[in-house]
Amino acid sequence: MTINFSYDVPVKLYSSHLLLLAVFLILPDLRRLASLLVLNRPTEPARIEPLFQRKWLRLASARKAERVGWPLRFAPPSTVR
Repeated sequence: MTINFSYDVPVKLYSSHLLLLAVFLILPDLRRLASLLVLNRPTEPARIEPLFQRKWLRLASARKAERVGWPLRFAPPSTVR
């Protein structure tokens, strides 16, 4: 990370973006991670609950993800970064 800040502005922006995304993804489990890694205490497994309770909502969200992801599969490599 510190090496990337020595380069040009686009590299700094990309590194900062990745760092903020990583922090955003870690936030829900920060207490459990600190308990395990810093305080050396056992932790409970994370409870993963379904995003949608109704079956038709689960199917609709899967269909939406499919409709968004399908064109990306066939896009030329120069357009997908």
